[in-house]
Amino acid sequence: MKQEAFAVKSIKPFHWPRGEIGRRSRLKICYLETGVPVRLRSGPPLERTPQKSQRPDRTLSKIAPRSGEVDSGRGQYDTTSPIQLKITAFFRRTLYNLRMSHKKHILKKLVLIGSITTALTSCSNAVDRIGIAKEIAIQSSLASRDFPLPDFTIKSWSRISDQSLPITIYIEGDGYAWVNKETPSMNPTPKNPIGLKLASLDPAQNVIYLARPCQYTEPENLKTCSQKDWTSARFSRKIIDSYDLILNQISSENNEQKFNLIGFSGGANIAGLLASHRDDILSLRTVAGNIDNAAFIKLHHVSPMPESLNMADYTSNLEHIPQIHFIAENDQLVPPAISRSYIEKTTNKHCIQTYIATKTSHNEGWENIWTNLLKMSAQCTN
Repeated sequence: MKQEAFAVKSIKPFHWPRGEIGRRSRLKICYLETGVPVRLRSGPPLERTPQKSQRPDRTLSKIAPRSGEVDSGRGQYDTTSPIQLKITAFFRRTLYNLRMSHKKHILKKLVLIGSITTALTSCSNAVDRIGIAKEIAIQSSLASRDFPLPDFTIKSWSRISDQSLPITIYIEGDGYAWVNKETPSMNPTPKNPIGLKLASLDPAQNVIYLARPCQYTEPENLKTCSQKDWTSARFSRKIIDSYDLILNQISSENNEQKFNLIGFSGGANIAGLLASHRDDILSLRTVAGNIDNAAFIKLHHVSPMPESLNMADYTSNLEHIPQIHFIAENDQLVPPAISRSYIEKTTNKHCIQTYIATKTSHNEGWENIWTNLLKMSAQCTN
């Protein structure tokens, strides 16, 4: 018997029904798509109801008898060989795999385009953030300066009017270090530079603002930076040593003047670690400060930071330094519990003051009250 020619057509994926109905449906669709007659068991031909995603013109109809087929009342019969059916199934699988492979290729392209768009947006936002900081510094007559170090550069803005007076050092917070708890940012430049804003409001004769590693670095110069420097290792010994070098340089340039340290958020931990081993620190102030990093990690259930240091582990070296810790009333990031944890680890509390600022949160309200807070004297009591 002469076999009929057949052609394989591409079809859309279909979720088959189970059981005998599903088996008969598969045989029928093989017939309709390939033109190859297929034997069905007894029973009337089945119709397949089109799904919403299918076009109406692809609705399957009853199988009509064709030449070379015999209807015995128990179904339709065909003399097509099993090998022919296997070849048909092979081509159908091949076409389906090709379609799915093409979809995956398109998906990869979309992911790549999305990544490039995100990177460009991040670079653009970083440039805008740098511009905001420059404007704040210009309005406050703070001169720009960079402190280049082997692994990164520390950005600084300063005003030195009288080299016979102590120098107030402001250390910025962590900035835009993380997009979320699991994703580090591409550029740690702060969106809201609280530390710089507070430095710009300080009426002291000598004020120097120090950013954190890689903050305010132009996107094209970030290649020398490591994300660890603003994430897991942001309080490491290498970071603290870098600030020590900067303070030594500033001191040598200004008649070996001593320092009043002020740290915002994570910058408070940097300031405390510096004060714990230096002998030229007159006072320590923190603003919404993370002054016990171990308690902070435990509170927020974030990953440990084995490379980083914690100023709360050096309370014995800090107890003799006059210090004030300003706490935001509505701070959800660094709540009062962090300061309490630090104070509980100290033995001599005569030099420690705390002040809860009303109508403030971690990033809001400080500029409105900072000039008044600066009038509070950091001193030890008997």
